[in-house]
Amino acid sequence: MRRSQNPARPTPAELAGQIQTAFVSSGCRHLLITGLPGRGKSTVLQALLPWYLPRLAGGLLSALQTPAADPAGLTAAGSAAAPPYRRVVLWPWQPASNGARDDAVAVWPPERVQKIWQAPPEAWLAGESLGKGQPLTVKPVAFREAAGYLRALGGQPGDFVLLDELGWLENSQPAYLEQVQTLAGQKRLLAVIRKQGSAAGDRLRARQDSFTADLDCGPA
Repeated sequence: MRRSQNPARPTPAELAGQIQTAFVSSGCRHLLITGLPGRGKSTVLQALLPWYLPRLAGGLLSALQTPAADPAGLTAAGSAAAPPYRRVVLWPWQPASNGARDDAVAVWPPERVQKIWQAPPEAWLAGESLGKGQPLTVKPVAFREAAGYLRALGGQPGDFVLLDELGWLENSQPAYLEQVQTLAGQKRLLAVIRKQGSAAGDRLRARQDSFTADLDCGPA
């Protein structure tokens, strides 16, 4: 396993270029991006996409949301329906839904790339917290759906799969964890990984064919 250590704090585009050059030179199969929260992992991943859009079989994305209260939302009993204080959603993405198979990569503006990370209404609820300070409760159904989708991606055209992100929420979902590892044997992964507490991420980082770009690394 090789790691990149990037000096200073270049722009996301500059950093993506450095990571891409180092990854290609490494000869590794998988490109993993890690770092502490707030380091811009997903932003760097978006900057890397121009190199990979034509080669993507698809992706599995996630988002942490803090829904605003909806005063018009009512339960069946007629009382106000309070949304969860926090929730995590997962959704499948395939290049055909954004025209990546038809458009030249160079014409994709940044705002179009960013739309890939906008959760659709049909996103799967993977975890929710019902109040401030309450832990997230895992929703196994979402991870069963996600595992099935990753299984299907293994047979799709394209040699890379986009994953953002692998974290701790799925640690209690062994079927999903195993499917991620199976997919790593079928496809090359372009993935964002939580730096600590990710069972799937730890296994991928331990592979000899994984290149890890750690955004927390500074000058030697």
